[in-house]
Amino acid sequence: MTSKATGTALGDFSHEIDALFCQRTRISLWLGIVFFSLFSLLDFIYCRPFFALFLVYRLSFVAVLAVFLLLLRHRRTQRHVRAVMFAALLLGALSIALMTVKLGGFASGYYVGILLMIAGAFSVLPLNVPQALLLGSAMYLVYFLTVTGASPFLDRQAVLALIGNSVFFFSIVIVTAIQCFDEMQTLLNSFRAKKSLQTLNEELKQHTENLELLVKNRMELLAESDLKYRDLYNTIQDMVVLIDAEGTVCMINH
Repeated sequence: MTSKATGTALGDFSHEIDALFCQRTRISLWLGIVFFSLFSLLDFIYCRPFFALFLVYRLSFVAVLAVFLLLLRHRRTQRHVRAVMFAALLLGALSIALMTVKLGGFASGYYVGILLMIAGAFSVLPLNVPQALLLGSAMYLVYFLTVTGASPFLDRQAVLALIGNSVFFFSIVIVTAIQCFDEMQTLLNSFRAKKSLQTLNEELKQHTENLELLVKNRMELLAESDLKYRDLYNTIQDMVVLIDAEGTVCMINH
């Protein structure tokens, strides 16, 4: 029931979620440009012999992200913002996987960069659980195929490293998927509250307009009644005098 209700809510607020996804995609791409460039300092310290090659990988990926940002300025591209963001994450995973190949394959700890991408992007983007699991698995597959493609024959140490890395990888994916579920529920509740507030404001506005119309009609009726009273008062054949309690003449007809 909860899954069905969530799916219905996602359909009801799909426009709002798409707009938020597009906005946060821009933020994620900018974060990728900044941090992917800054981590070249780690390359210089940790693996100086490959610094030039890794810098090419990083700058190439940064250039791709910059192109994606330019493309997202157009509405036609914004319709495919999820494909753009997912492609950026997969290309980032490929870049880091190529670095791990140079640093020993599965034995290299550089694969943690992919985990940082998952943790960072999944915490920013409004993803549902299937999207998070699918994207995390796709990034793992890019890492696995890239490293195994470069080293098809794995020794015992490489197999043990692969098992350990895979456990950490999917643990991060599952944890971030749970976080995505919690954030999506919070987001949907916020949209529901906002919609309820808008509905309440519209109803209040309608009631206010009706009240204003009612007051206007009552004032017109009072004015009409006063006018009829004055006409009757001034045209009656008898003398009508209005005197207060002190005997002062307040009004007298013609």
